[in-house]
Amino acid sequence: MTRARLRDALVHLGIAVLATWPMVLAPTTRLLGHPDVDSWNHAWGPWWFAERLAHGELPWQTTLLAAPRGGTLWYIDPIGALLGAPLVPLVGAVGAYNTAVLLQSAVTSVGGHRLARALGARGDAAWIGAAGAACSAYALCELHNGVSEAAGQKIFDQWRTTQ
Repeated sequence: MTRARLRDALVHLGIAVLATWPMVLAPTTRLLGHPDVDSWNHAWGPWWFAERLAHGELPWQTTLLAAPRGGTLWYIDPIGALLGAPLVPLVGAVGAYNTAVLLQSAVTSVGGHRLARALGARGDAAWIGAAGAACSAYALCELHNGVSEAAGQKIFDQWRTTQ
């Protein structure tokens, strides 16, 4: 990796830290977002995927739903769950969820930077697009409300726009 690419990756990570603040102060014990919103509803995703995949199963069926026969459980943020699942044994469910959201925010920054470049921004001006995408009112509202699937959707939308 060249120095320029490493610098760019660190800037994108810094933008993601800003977007997810104050989560980085206690990443393994404090979920991003307010405790009264959807963060808790989404934080179990990496744990669920890790648990099912460790047992050689796809994370769709569960006996924890519609007991005793079980049912199909569709987790709304499979991208975040797949990103976080390998981290569950290392940093726990909270740390895995927070790390997945941080990575999604960093990739959103990359997408904003690429979009700005595609629209003609030169040099450092493209960083406004990176910060604007990752720290937009929409992105911050969704992340801090615990709607982690919005980060994955934003990534897809920006990738599709730059193709």
